[in-house]
Amino acid sequence: MPPALELRGITKRFGNILALDNVDFSVPAGSVTALVGENGAGKTTLVGIAAGAVRPDSGEINAGGETLALSRPLDALSRGVGLVYQHTRLVDDLSCAENVALGVPPSRCGIISRDKLSEKVSQLFDRLRLDRGPDELLASLTLPERQKVEIARLLYRGVKILLLDEPTALLLPQETEELFTVLREEASRGAAIVFVTHRLEEVFKIAERIVVLRAGCKVGQRKVSETTPDEIAVMMVGEVEAEPRLKAGLFEEEMPIPLLENATVIRRGERVARLKDFTLEVFPGAIHGVAGVAGNGQDEIFDLLAGVISPSRGRVMVKPGEIARVPGDRFRQGGIPDFTLSENVELAHGDIRSGFILNRAGAALVAKKVIGDLDVKNAGPETLYGSLSGGNAQKFLVGRELAKHGTPVTCLFNPTRGIDFASRAYLHSRIRAISGAVLLISYDLEELLELSDTITVLYRGESRGTFARGEIPRQSLASLMTGGGA
Repeated sequence: MPPALELRGITKRFGNILALDNVDFSVPAGSVTALVGENGAGKTTLVGIAAGAVRPDSGEINAGGETLALSRPLDALSRGVGLVYQHTRLVDDLSCAENVALGVPPSRCGIISRDKLSEKVSQLFDRLRLDRGPDELLASLTLPERQKVEIARLLYRGVKILLLDEPTALLLPQETEELFTVLREEASRGAAIVFVTHRLEEVFKIAERIVVLRAGCKVGQRKVSETTPDEIAVMMVGEVEAEPRLKAGLFEEEMPIPLLENATVIRRGERVARLKDFTLEVFPGAIHGVAGVAGNGQDEIFDLLAGVISPSRGRVMVKPGEIARVPGDRFRQGGIPDFTLSENVELAHGDIRSGFILNRAGAALVAKKVIGDLDVKNAGPETLYGSLSGGNAQKFLVGRELAKHGTPVTCLFNPTRGIDFASRAYLHSRIRAISGAVLLISYDLEELLELSDTITVLYRGESRGTFARGEIPRQSLASLMTGGGA
């Protein structure tokens, strides 16, 4: 039996950049194939070609043994191939059912029966374990629920080959497991699923096969049952240098830097405090972590320090200009996508401009240094920020903030979320090398345990305690994060 989807000899260039070099890729029906590689390896380009969103320079695409000529996504959809993007492409002001049917041609009479549509969408939602009604507005749905609506859109069109580009990048662990359950069930119904990711621990939970890309080339494929994460890691990036030893812990003679004092935040229109009587200080030369499940006050801490909001009670002890900040949302908060890297440097660096007079030459020099120091790939000072891959955008943001002078505190919010492990290891080494105080807010407990000298645990906006490295075991920290005891 031929593969459900097969790509042969795919080559694609973007200007002088060779994104894919003679890549062969196939997906059997009734299984999950993981497509892995570090940022910039060509994963998104390859699935974009399979979905008709990107046209290859050369190569052939086959589905069910038949050659396809794809010039747009509609061509792929009509042949049963559909792509779920990392950032959903839905319309908030329409109902769930209307989003599912959006773009589907009406019946011969030009009429879509709302009753039949609602019935079909309800069946799909039950199948996808989505506890929402077809008439509910999309705007009321959470991110994982929106992803399921995207999948329902494809199934409604009869898609049998599901391509998912980094679907778990913005999901919490429980949400990821729920998505995996849905994908396993669809594979059991005969769907061919391509799961694009850089998280190897997820690959070994969901996939049967792994295909590895590196620098636009296919370097190999393995059955999950016949390989290990270490082997796949080497295939992805080659041998990774050992990370430097963790820097020493706190020195008692250092004076702490106070950040927040008894800060309480009650958002407009809400009655419950998001942050309650929270006091926070950091030490020069040390990394202080903030641990907690998402939504327990981390956003409020960052927004207070950034000057975006003011406390309902209590005080912010530092000015925004005294803190270098890397926000959690790299594209919505970190930089302006339509500006160049130089222009994004100008906006963030008061020390290279005089009032409102911009210093473009100085900004270009800083941008060039950041690109080199942080290994931002396929970029120059005039590259648009929005054209960078997620990992390269994150490296640029960290480098831009580290290039600031005279900021005693650096605040990092989920600095490695959604990037590949090689970029993660590199950023970790740079974070350890920061000479001033570091506030590390992260949803990744392993990252906090690896980097932090001290950790404060948040639960429902309140501190559950601050602990030095090694003071309490990992499972006790996890228990405190979910409301349990140490």
